[in-house]
Amino acid sequence: CQVSLCLGSSIWRPQLLLHMEEMVAGKSQRPLVRSIQIARAKRLVEEDSKRVADLESKKLANKQAAESLAAQVQARADRQAAVASAAAALWGSQAKKRIEASKHTTASANMLSVPISTAGAASEPTRDVKKVIKKRKKGAPMEVSNRRARAPPCRPAASAKKQIIAPRDPRFDDMSGSLDLDLFHHKYAFLEEYRASELEDMRTQVSKLRRRRDERSRNQAAEVEAAIKRQLQEDKLRTRLGELRDEELATKKEEREKVRTTGKIPFFHKRGAVRKQLMEKRKQTKRGFGSKQPDERRERKEAAREKKRLPRQRR
Repeated sequence: CQVSLCLGSSIWRPQLLLHMEEMVAGKSQRPLVRSIQIARAKRLVEEDSKRVADLESKKLANKQAAESLAAQVQARADRQAAVASAAAALWGSQAKKRIEASKHTTASANMLSVPISTAGAASEPTRDVKKVIKKRKKGAPMEVSNRRARAPPCRPAASAKKQIIAPRDPRFDDMSGSLDLDLFHHKYAFLEEYRASELEDMRTQVSKLRRRRDERSRNQAAEVEAAIKRQLQEDKLRTRLGELRDEELATKKEEREKVRTTGKIPFFHKRGAVRKQLMEKRKQTKRGFGSKQPDERRERKEAAREKKRLPRQRR
């Protein structure tokens, strides 16, 4: 009746239709919601069962690890006990052997010390038995027991000697490189000026010391004069060596040029030949003095000395 009344009335018709639509929609959505709830409940149950299974597996793994660790500890303890018992047995057996050996040696010593009384040998005198020790030869090999493994003695080689750290001079050591005389003289050319200034200072010092009259000043002047003479000789020798070096370089350069231009076989001049060549050049450059030159006087002295050495009949 209410439905008919509602349908007859035009005012309540829209509200009734909305209520009916909501009822129909609710009935259509109930199975979907229920299936969703069932799937969610199944997923929760699966997650709980998986979590429980993981916990059980972890407990089992921890139990197995503890059992294996305990087994290892027990095995180690058993090995240590076995080693200790074996060592004790070995030391005990060795001690027993040592005691038996000492007893045997004492018994044998007692038997040797006591004379043997027999009917036939009653009148023989007792003799002390002494152990004869053989002297080892100097070159004999060392004797070792074959009951125990033994490494050969480590003897140093005969050529190996104690290393002595010697001082190293970089001027004469190959590790410092090769010596280039030309480069050396070029770099240290300033030392000649220093030596000239030192020589001048020493000469002024000698002149000052000569003015004094005491004995100490005379001794100092003599020492300084000796130093001046020594330095002059060194400078003269250095100059001659420098001239000889320059002559050698010039000779090598000339020989190299001849080989390059004419194709001749290279010839290497000795230092004595280069020295003679230098002396000839010096003689040619000197003029106006004749026999007063020191080189000519030296030659005459050498000729006279050689003449004295000859027999009188061959002079």
